Amino acid sequence: MTTVFGFAALMISTFGIISNFGTVTVISVFFAHAGAIIVMPAILVLVSAFEEKEHIHNSPTNPSPVSES
Repeated sequence: MTTVFGFAALMISTFGIISNFGTVTVISVFFAHAGAIIVMPAILVLVSAFEEKEHIHNSPTNPSPVSES
């Protein structure tokens, strides 16, 4: 969050390019932070659930059913 506040200070610049850079950087850092807090844990939960299913499916103690002909 300190990075957001640091780049937000650029937004009060009277020079347009610096002000725009501050705005774009604040938005970018905010979305990166939100992604790290919200999106990444959700992806990790989905991946671990998928790996758990694969582990159970390929477990030697739980053989897959064999169709009888």
